[in-house]
Amino acid sequence: MSGIDYAAMKRAISGEFAMELHGNKNDSKPHPGYRTLGVSFENDETLANSCLLSRPVEHLLVATNFTERSEYAIERAVECGNRLKAQVTLLHVIEPGLSRKITKCRQHEAHEALKRRVQILSPDVRSHISTNVRIGEPCFEIVRESIELGSDTIILGLDGQGQTATAVVRFSNKPVLLITRRPAGPYHCSVVDVSAIPRCTASAAVRLAPTAISHFVYVRSQFAVGSSKKGPPPARSVQLIISPGHDRRVLGTRWMPDSLVQATGDPIDVLLNVVDRVSANLLVVDAYSALQETREHRICLAQDFAAAPRCDLLVVASQ
Repeated sequence: MSGIDYAAMKRAISGEFAMELHGNKNDSKPHPGYRTLGVSFENDETLANSCLLSRPVEHLLVATNFTERSEYAIERAVECGNRLKAQVTLLHVIEPGLSRKITKCRQHEAHEALKRRVQILSPDVRSHISTNVRIGEPCFEIVRESIELGSDTIILGLDGQGQTATAVVRFSNKPVLLITRRPAGPYHCSVVDVSAIPRCTASAAVRLAPTAISHFVYVRSQFAVGSSKKGPPPARSVQLIISPGHDRRVLGTRWMPDSLVQATGDPIDVLLNVVDRVSANLLVVDAYSALQETREHRICLAQDFAAAPRCDLLVVASQ
């Protein structure tokens, strides 16, 4: 996808889906098909996302354009769905601008291709999988589908320049899992960025990969060295959220990270260095860092992974 009008996309999503995301200020009833948190959370989106992330994963949305990495994304979605007992929806988006005849033909072809893909799965797995085909800008339709279905996580195969993935990361308030390689079983080792919003990234990591060895990484950006901003020391700030024996009610178990790494430098360089050192197959980052100088860098990480994949990338919105 090329030529994305990000300003128009943001206006469309914020306008059309504002009521679905936050509910009506004069009506505390949740919107049909979406698990809202109620009006008391409207002014604290970070807290709202944190509360959503404390729930078990119930629905996964995987978008496919029938490429090799899209197939990897489907395989990972099926693996996660089986492991987490979650529903899975396979989505294909047909770009606009085609004649009605061609669009109808491609719709039929896409439905048949998705049906064939589901049919090769075992009957017990098929019962938890649904399919859909939409017409429109891929990013917009993926975000729209995730809102309508109340998806907990969006799963995409990361290929090409990562433009669609980057756009979805920008505009979705759901965790976005970007797949770079064929799954070889559940995630066994994760690196989790807890520099900005540890509650969101830690919760997302433990929901998706509860059995993985986890390494928390707190990076103080080199741009922030000497800053007048004050706050608790890194270890303390993380332990305020993840204390020893922290009760993960969503899992019914007591869970703690296996290590906490603290460093100063370029956040992305530090995170990727840890990924290489521990041979992690999942990196969890916060999409919207509180640090202005790293915001675009973090989002563009999707494009870096598309060019030189190291592991899968889970991007978590903090607002």
